[in-house]
Amino acid sequence: MSRRATASQVSAGAFKQAPISNGGERRSSFLLQCLSRCRLPDSAIALDVACGCGRHLSHLADVATTILGLDLDGVALQSNRKSYPSIHCLQADLANGIPIASSTASLVVAIHPPMLDLMPEFARILLPGGLLIYESFGGRGENWRNLPKAGAVFRAAQEDMRLLRYKESPVGPPGEDAVSFKLFCQRS
Repeated sequence: MSRRATASQVSAGAFKQAPISNGGERRSSFLLQCLSRCRLPDSAIALDVACGCGRHLSHLADVATTILGLDLDGVALQSNRKSYPSIHCLQADLANGIPIASSTASLVVAIHPPMLDLMPEFARILLPGGLLIYESFGGRGENWRNLPKAGAVFRAAQEDMRLLRYKESPVGPPGEDAVSFKLFCQRS
């Protein structure tokens, strides 16, 4: 029987500021730190869910041979195709699921996706032993209303994943129990 860690037992680590990308957006320092720990097979497929302008796509090329960028925004994907011709871009609405075959990806990256209830889809598309780097947007303005309650992502991740790193931070007004989160885990 496997023993599951509690939120307080998972090391949050230090999250440093990351450099700004060419598009003026800050790269995720959490992603960069997690990628430095990734050891993927030579034939690894990495998927950037909600890749937007592609600020993280070039970093995935450091750890995987096949890179897929997925987003709803066709204009952003067209720009990515020009900037990164070796990266495959796919337009899709996450509300309809992730259009990738089950047990395909060695690495899934989701930095600031517009939907936060994607954990079952991530588990489905990851190969056993595959890695997930998942970071929510912060709780600025009123967007805290779209963030999960404390512990929700942690509990969902434990269903199919082994937690490697997890941190959640309270956001929004006191008593609302909303959190932003950073999750690095491995599919069981």
